[in-house]
Amino acid sequence: MFIEALLTSIIVWLGFLDKAFLHTFLYRPIVIGPLVGLVFGDLTMGLQVGCAVELMFLAVIFVGTAIPPDETISAGLATALACATGSVEVGIATALPISFVGQIFRQTRNSTIYEITQRQVDKAAAEANPKKVILWTSIIPSVIEYICFGVPTFVGVYFGASYVQAFIDIIPPWLIDGIAAGGGLLGAVGVALLLGSVKDKSSWPYFLVGFLFASYLGINMIGIALIAIICVGLNFYADKKKSQDEEFEASDYEAENGDRSYCVVEKKDLWRTFKYALAIESGNCTTRQEADGFLQGMIPVLDKVYDDKEERAKAYQRHCELFLTEGRMASFCIGISCAMEERNAKVGDIDVDSINAIKVALMGPLAGMGDTIWQGVVIPILLAVCIDLTRSGSGNIWGAIIYAVVIIAAAYGLSYWNFMFGY
Repeated sequence: MFIEALLTSIIVWLGFLDKAFLHTFLYRPIVIGPLVGLVFGDLTMGLQVGCAVELMFLAVIFVGTAIPPDETISAGLATALACATGSVEVGIATALPISFVGQIFRQTRNSTIYEITQRQVDKAAAEANPKKVILWTSIIPSVIEYICFGVPTFVGVYFGASYVQAFIDIIPPWLIDGIAAGGGLLGAVGVALLLGSVKDKSSWPYFLVGFLFASYLGINMIGIALIAIICVGLNFYADKKKSQDEEFEASDYEAENGDRSYCVVEKKDLWRTFKYALAIESGNCTTRQEADGFLQGMIPVLDKVYDDKEERAKAYQRHCELFLTEGRMASFCIGISCAMEERNAKVGDIDVDSINAIKVALMGPLAGMGDTIWQGVVIPILLAVCIDLTRSGSGNIWGAIIYAVVIIAAAYGLSYWNFMFGY
């Protein structure tokens, strides 16, 4: 049990590191559940609990400073307890209470611990010290993630299984069945919440089309997704002429703004910036949010374009201000900021106040698009298809694998395109 508890805690910890750094969205229950199941030698149990917990959190969107119940520690601990007791119902029954504990830990981390690390980042920025910025933005927060979430997971698995089993033994079977049924209904509630967030009434008929195909024609989620793609294609071609009239022409921009012969930032610098900026959500405190990750992303370009340390320190401090938008869309702002800092350093015709002004102006619109399209549409639809595929057969791991491959490609593709387009 010690080894199983340790490995489960590491899986949960890696999930939280994924939230902060990699953004592959492999921290979702559909992935965490099977991984923990493998640790306990029961992949089927891991898939069952992972999918059940995933349905509970299908429509949970992390918007602004709101911190929802945590699905990662919930999936890890719930699957471990289910495997240890041999009961899927135990995992489903404990998933929600554990998620609320995770929510409390995250809130405490953001509003207290990361407020302390933020002060250290401020000091490092004033010194233009990139090593200290990385230390307090990435390295130390990584340790904090394990203390806040890995250690509680280890304790819960190592000491909790026998106590949970003893508690379950005295609970009437009908009560456990009722809790399991209620957990299953949460998936429907999640879908209802997702539909309730769609304010554009012109898209509602498409939900009706999907409902009719699924309920009366028996088409599964994969078929529904294909129908949705066809609908998107029809809309795209219908609006193509209008889009062409409004299309941004890069040649017109170059003609209007002149050449970029002053540029010193190379492709390798942009690659380093993109990699550094993956930590956009690391060390996020309540008062500054993604400021630390934004600053870390800017380090390669700022160090390249500013020769004077005092000017470089001012640039570091500029990017310590509050910043918050959807993580994949944030790379667009980083790209723009890199271009503006480069021109300011080499040409000097940029009002430095406008650099932060642009960031602030873009935060809201980009968050609106990113949260709605990415968290509200792409991820739920992909998860729904993959959950359906996973539950279609006992021990069917392909749903989780397909989810992992598609979401990694989509997340990195969107982030990289936004960054390069912004620059």
